[in-house]
Amino acid sequence: ADPSNCRELMTRSNNEWGIETVEFPQTCRAYNEPLTGLLSALQAGAIKHGANPLLEWAAMNVVVRTDSNEHRMPAKSRSKDKIDPLQALVMAFSECKFCENLPWTEDHHGL
Repeated sequence: ADPSNCRELMTRSNNEWGIETVEFPQTCRAYNEPLTGLLSALQAGAIKHGANPLLEWAAMNVVVRTDSNEHRMPAKSRSKDKIDPLQALVMAFSECKFCENLPWTEDHHGL
C-alpha cells in the first residue's frame, strides 16, 4: 500500500480485519526491481493477462520515469491519465515474487 495517503486504511486492515499490509513507497527505487522483473516475465510469455482492457488502457497511459541512479518506475504520461491498475500490478508482482513467506513453491505454477 502507498503509505502516503492510506494510513488509516492500513491500520484498520491490520487491527480490525487481520489483513497484513505492506508499505510500498512510490519511488523509483522501490519500483525498479519488480518493474524490471514484470517486464521480463511479460516478454518471456510467463504471465497471462488475457488482454485485459483495463490494464491495456492503463498501460497506454504509462511512461517510465528514471532517476539519477537509473532506477525506473511507472509514471503518468499526462497529469490526468490514470495508471493505478498497472501500478497495482507491479506492486502485487513485487510481493508475490519477492515475499519471504510465499504460500506456494516455485514448482506450483507460481511466479
